[in-house]
Amino acid sequence: MEAPVRRRRIGGFTLFEVMISTVVLAVLLDAVVNGAIAIAKSATFGDKRARLTSKVALAIDKMSAEISMSGTGVDPTTGVPFMTVGGVENDETLTFRRVVDFGIVNGELEPIWSTEIVYELNNFTVTRTQDGATTVIVSGATQLGFEISPTGRVLLTLAATSDPDGVAPDTVVQEIPIPTSF
Repeated sequence: MEAPVRRRRIGGFTLFEVMISTVVLAVLLDAVVNGAIAIAKSATFGDKRARLTSKVALAIDKMSAEISMSGTGVDPTTGVPFMTVGGVENDETLTFRRVVDFGIVNGELEPIWSTEIVYELNNFTVTRTQDGATTVIVSGATQLGFEISPTGRVLLTLAATSDPDGVAPDTVVQEIPIPTSF
């Protein structure tokens, strides 16, 4: 009887070793991909938040520049208030007139007032209407509020929401007191 032939092991991997290394590689690859997705979502959220904040700030700047050239009192010649707030809380309208020039009346410098200007919130859009012409101030708005104080300030509140796409729905609310000049 011959002695059994011993096989010499040649370098390589067993099926079990290949399966284990494949599972470890899959777990590591999953962690890397999920990390990259989280970083991308975070960057998207930050970018959307910055754009939304900028959009709201720009709208507030436009509105406050115009409101500051108005007054919270009553026109002495007509008895009509220069500024009125209508609507309901968080969905208010502001109707006002602002100074557009100055003229001499009876030897005195008097302001010349514009026609009525109306800021309002319609279908998530803040609009400005004057003489039948409507322009969009900001879209995505969810709240618009005005509070007229006896000291001649207007507290403007504007809230807007980014498009709810599931990645970064976000709302920015800004309030600013605007001193009026007249």
